[in-house]
Amino acid sequence: MPESVDADKDILNDLYSNVKLNDLRHSLAFIAGLQAALLDDPASGLDSETIGHLRNPPQYPATIDDPHVRAALENYMHLKHLDSDFDHTWLSYIKGNNLDPAEFLTLCQTKKIAEDITGVYSVMHDMCPNSCIGYTGPFSHLEHCPVW
Repeated sequence: MPESVDADKDILNDLYSNVKLNDLRHSLAFIAGLQAALLDDPASGLDSETIGHLRNPPQYPATIDDPHVRAALENYMHLKHLDSDFDHTWLSYIKGNNLDPAEFLTLCQTKKIAEDITGVYSVMHDMCPNSCIGYTGPFSHLEHCPVW
């Protein structure tokens, strides 16, 4: 069982050693991993800049005066499937807000502005194309899905 920093470490270790079902053992390994998680852990996938942003989030209200930025962020916040929907909806958003299409932000630019305003940054981990597992925690060493 991975090391746990919780006061109930002995209980979790005892459970882990007695559990025979792999699904439960994986769940306990995830629990232990979450308990021992550190921002500085290389397995987190966070670079030093992102860690700095997480430790020092914005302390002021955001003001968005540029109508192009505001429209791009409003469009971004209403999307369900980012990449495909953004490309399909931005043109109607531009027309509805009387904006110049040449000045409308790309999805990448919009994500960056949203990250800077909120202090929330995306963390990417590889996963099975069929969404069986993410290659993180007890599965971080895997290169292929154990289900398929």
